[in-house]
Amino acid sequence: TLKQYGDFEMYVDWNLDPLGHDADAGIYLRGTPQVQIWDIARVNAGAQVGSGGLYNNQINSSKPIKLADNKLGEWNTFYIKMTDDRVTVKLNDELVVDNVILENYWDRTQPIFPIEQIELQAHGSKVYYRNIYVKELERPKPFELSAQEKKEGYRILFDGTNMHQWTGNMKDYRTENGCISLYPSNGHGGNLYTKDEFGDFVFRFEFQLTPGANNGLGIRTPMEGDAAYEGMELQILDNDAPMYSDLQLYQFHG
Repeated sequence: TLKQYGDFEMYVDWNLDPLGHDADAGIYLRGTPQVQIWDIARVNAGAQVGSGGLYNNQINSSKPIKLADNKLGEWNTFYIKMTDDRVTVKLNDELVVDNVILENYWDRTQPIFPIEQIELQAHGSKVYYRNIYVKELERPKPFELSAQEKKEGYRILFDGTNMHQWTGNMKDYRTENGCISLYPSNGHGGNLYTKDEFGDFVFRFEFQLTPGANNGLGIRTPMEGDAAYEGMELQILDNDAPMYSDLQLYQFHG
């Protein structure tokens, strides 16, 4: 595309030439590969998993959830949504990628570009594209430090647009409206860790509780074990919830 895009939704139809050889194509998002398109008969290349996966991911999921491709030579439809650094893909109305981080293929030490072009890619044989629609989505402005904060030596661990400086449960912890939100898939959210380790520090952050929430901030905690016990936990708790009516003094919020 001539224009660059940040957060967006798009539709695109695609069709692989049934007479082609080693059909392989894809949709680059923000100038980065790619939402995969290929002939599922190419078992030697791993294509039997189907199209729609984030093929070039190394840490986060690279394969589609399910096989949803139509027969070779038939038209397929992608719905692709990109918000912050995460991608959702539906292939022929079937969810194949669910809010997965797209990694920066060009420099894996950095997060995905905040804005870049959408690209249609092909190699191996012909691929046909049609009915391409895109809708831009409003996105939060990245958080920036003030001049005084920079002077005092602060650094940003989360700017509201990506979680590149974090590791751990990257499935249930998500960027949403400029925040890190937790949607525990098994009733227990697990832990999110900074990639870097810290000794003595000043840490500033904002948080918002939901009713009955029980969270915490682990300090100097190792990557293994329960962060609340292996390290030190500062409790983040809805004290007023009926379920916490018998708390000990040391268990209250803060």
